[in-house]
Amino acid sequence: ITSYWAEGGEMNYYFIYGPDMTDVVASYTDLTGKPHQLPPLWALGYHQCKWSYYPESNVKSIAKQFRDLKIPCDAIYLDIDYMDGFRCFTWNKEYFPDPKRMVKELADDGFKTIAIIDPGIKIDMDYNIFREALEKDYFCKRADGPYMKGKVWPGECFFPDFTDPEVREWWSGLYKELIEEIGVKGVWNDMNEPAVMDVPGKTFPDDVRHNYEGIRCSHRKAHNIYGMQMARATYQGLKKFSYPKRPFVITRAAYSGTQRYTSTWTGDNVATWDHLNIANIQAQRLSMSGFSFVGSDIGGFAEQPNGELYARWIQLGMFHPFFRTHSSGDHGDQEPWAFGANITDIVRKFIEIRYQLLPYLYTAFWRYAEEGIPILKSLVLFDQEDRHTHYRNDEFIFGEKILACPIAEPNAKGRRMFIPNGEWYNFWDNELITGGEEIWVDADLDSMPIFVKAGAIIPKYPV
Repeated sequence: ITSYWAEGGEMNYYFIYGPDMTDVVASYTDLTGKPHQLPPLWALGYHQCKWSYYPESNVKSIAKQFRDLKIPCDAIYLDIDYMDGFRCFTWNKEYFPDPKRMVKELADDGFKTIAIIDPGIKIDMDYNIFREALEKDYFCKRADGPYMKGKVWPGECFFPDFTDPEVREWWSGLYKELIEEIGVKGVWNDMNEPAVMDVPGKTFPDDVRHNYEGIRCSHRKAHNIYGMQMARATYQGLKKFSYPKRPFVITRAAYSGTQRYTSTWTGDNVATWDHLNIANIQAQRLSMSGFSFVGSDIGGFAEQPNGELYARWIQLGMFHPFFRTHSSGDHGDQEPWAFGANITDIVRKFIEIRYQLLPYLYTAFWRYAEEGIPILKSLVLFDQEDRHTHYRNDEFIFGEKILACPIAEPNAKGRRMFIPNGEWYNFWDNELITGGEEIWVDADLDSMPIFVKAGAIIPKYPV
């Protein structure tokens, strides 16, 4: 017996019969929505992020180091400290006196700038965005009338009701300066669960009221889609102001179907081998749930990885469509060169392989956007007839033809892994393996188990 229920009232349930699991996933993705367009190619490159790179001189020195060390990188991130007192759509002029010039200079050097935007709007009558939303009655309210007030980074905040189409239209218009004038190329929506500090549950209470496309409801019903609708409004803003370029948005909170508008990552993780293993499983399961444009904070957001853990995480992240290092920054540096020359060389090698595989990844992304076929496939999606694949979650197929298996424990010289049926070539030495069984694969720190299906043609892009 299986029972289902929903906090916010009745739901529609769908039964999708395959019997092929890949068809189930494709049908589910079709039902909830495929990406509206392919991402810009640079969005599939390597990204570098930290909480926080500031002031401008720090951002520039990180960018310079990538170029000096010849480590490919396409995007650099500005976390909340770029803002004036954490007010969205503002700049801290002390740290970033001329953002437009800085963004252009970074662009001239091949870096796209991505900025974070959160939903909490600081209660401040001198802040024009707060004033405008207040006048237009765009903020969420409690059941008995007062505004939903909560503490986030700026202090006490009100929160726009993104379930209201008029509010989304307004929000999308706020991106004009950031995107069209300053030249920021991507937006990262964070804290949009919505996160509220210093309260039980860390989010809105259930009695908050939402417009919900004109069918008013409580937060019990709207909670899961709040972050999705914020990301949707952000996507619409970027589409409008970066036209004819394609928008790139990342969201932390999402609901089924958010893949139409944005990419996502798996949230604040920790620099442990366990969380490296979890990142592998999360990315596979999100892909199976229609959401392939996914990655994790490489190296761990909290705490400090050692060089070995960071290198192994880069190896896994190389196969995730969203490929970004991110850390909380309160424990030291987490750039590719932060762990000594040996680790730097290993990390560079794997980032370069990622760039060589970009046409292959882009083709897989096209299949995902057109047909709903996940970019990452757990082995059971690849060969569900073989019961050995049913309970394996370390190994996965990247695209259609590449088999990868991360190493998720310290001091490993290799690992046992299952090779699915068929003939496979070892990526490193072209040794031919016949699948259908578990084998030992050698993989020192400068290697990882990667196999290519016999007969595959893998075009390689110049680094």
